Amino acid sequence: MPESRVCQLREALDRLLRDNPGVRPEKLVSAHVVGQGQGANPEGVKGSKDFLDLAMEPDILDRVEQLIGPDIILWGCHVFCKPASDGHETPWHQDGHCWPIRPLANCTVWVALDPSTTENGCLRVIPKSHAARVTHPYLHEDRQDLVLQQRTSDDAFDEHTAVDLELQPGHARAALISAACGHRRSRRACRACRCLSTAEKISNTQPRRIGKVWASQTGAPMTSQRNTVHEVFAYLRVSSTAAAMQFYAKAFGAVEKFRLTEPSGRIGHAEMQLGPAVLMLSDPYPEFGLVAPPGDQDIGCSVHLHVEDADDMSAQAVAAGATMLMPPTDQFYGERSCRLRDPFGHTWLIGHEIEKLEPEEMQRRYSALFE
Repeated sequence: MPESRVCQLREALDRLLRDNPGVRPEKLVSAHVVGQGQGANPEGVKGSKDFLDLAMEPDILDRVEQLIGPDIILWGCHVFCKPASDGHETPWHQDGHCWPIRPLANCTVWVALDPSTTENGCLRVIPKSHAARVTHPYLHEDRQDLVLQQRTSDDAFDEHTAVDLELQPGHARAALISAACGHRRSRRACRACRCLSTAEKISNTQPRRIGKVWASQTGAPMTSQRNTVHEVFAYLRVSSTAAAMQFYAKAFGAVEKFRLTEPSGRIGHAEMQLGPAVLMLSDPYPEFGLVAPPGDQDIGCSVHLHVEDADDMSAQAVAAGATMLMPPTDQFYGERSCRLRDPFGHTWLIGHEIEKLEPEEMQRRYSALFE
């Protein structure tokens, strides 16, 4: 951005700090939203339209469009201003742990208002941390000197691969897994624009269209279509959720997210991260008609996993206790796949792609099977 524009934004930042003496300068949330009567917004911050105008900068929107498409929702704006003497640390994190957005096809644009360097605790990122499309396990930090209390688990990434994003005033970057230090010698102020596609959903937001941006200020699905499906979950009833979670971890590499356990020990709900998807489980509740399947026959549905190597994954599942019903075989539809049943009666299809086919070719091959 031109130096004159940066000066305007620095003046807006100074006003924002003066107007919010009771708010930590790292936690100026929704700084683009002005409350009623120029008062505080629902986040308790007296915002400024200057920061909404910044999010509307054509250069910023053009770059965001390259990542998530032309219909863009500005659903948040956060000003991080870290004082030189007592700036709070930002632990390693993914925004997906903090924001109620599904699916997580969004980006954060960082705009520097002060020099942001390694000397004053600049933003650090893990390159390509979005590629696996996985929300990693996280830990809760009970510390008051942090910007966030959620921290990505140490074994989810290699900090040695981190890159320092040093920015001069008016420069910008997009970030994924990120962190920043505190307690440095000079002030560092950056402004984060949270952007997502109109194909996503955030709870309790009413949108308003401004040019090519939807600006949101808390409230219902921010999409041009109402009441659309955003996610599909496999929800398995099993005879023992605890045992099933151990099996799915060994067989498919699933990772436990959490479980809800009754005093009796019965598990009413559990979730596991299975690649990019969430697998849901529970013990039987026959009093409500919720029963586990019999273990020796198909039940009319299967879970289909696409993997790198179906042979290897199916062998791993069999070693964990699954029963092979159909060994890995090259199929007419361009996939090598197999079918197996887990110890809890659920059927799984496991496959990997061996050739790319158009639907017309798949139909031709399918029809040939009946000739």
